[in-house]
Amino acid sequence: MSRVFENEMAVHLGQFFPPLVEAAGAEQLRETIRLGVARAASRGLTFRGPVRLYLESMLLFGSHFDTDPQYPWATELLSHPDAGTQQQRADWLYVKILEYQEAISGPEDVHALDTLHHLKSLVQRSRDFVGPMPSSSSGSERFVADMLRQLTQAHPRKAEYIGEEGLRALIHRGLQVASRHGLSTLRIRALLIVLMMALGHGCAEDPLYPWIARLLSDATLFDSTERVGLLEMQSLAWFDHILAYYSGEAPP
Repeated sequence: MSRVFENEMAVHLGQFFPPLVEAAGAEQLRETIRLGVARAASRGLTFRGPVRLYLESMLLFGSHFDTDPQYPWATELLSHPDAGTQQQRADWLYVKILEYQEAISGPEDVHALDTLHHLKSLVQRSRDFVGPMPSSSSGSERFVADMLRQLTQAHPRKAEYIGEEGLRALIHRGLQVASRHGLSTLRIRALLIVLMMALGHGCAEDPLYPWIARLLSDATLFDSTERVGLLEMQSLAWFDHILAYYSGEAPP
């Protein structure tokens, strides 16, 4: 794709999801566009319309939406380049996106703000998880069960839509990422999983959310309490920014 297309998409996506693009910044948006063009091409999508839909989906569901256990329909539709023409596959993806949005947010997104408020509160409730991650299999399973309950209470529509298998896959993905970064406390693992549910399972490496990767890998943060505190603060600020835009209020 040309630089002209990148410029056009930068303008379009800024209008498509204004508060997210504003929070990410122009440089991160362009990095997201370049990543999306490459990922779309790997899925056999190179035409203008299908690539634009792919980029829009990244903003809606996270830059790695097509491998996210929360959206198995996207993985299925995009994993088979020979299943139809590019436009047919894009049309099928668009229909599934509309079906998902109505199931999760309701007609005309009537539940969208409530969902954001619930997810924000779940970020705060990650403080309830204290201590290190249990080393025993029974202790780990208790943590998974607690996370299943918390995620289901915070976002019942999405939990029902994804199903327990999808939620478990998301939780285990969060545990893997936490282990890779050497994050051993229950609180930061719980917080990371909540962010994955809200922002996509690849949020720890998503150019739309550079603050997550920065805080997870910052070698100057030796204290785990400081790291999780900063991550929570940034997360709450992000939710406040999005909520303020859609509720028509000035951010705090």
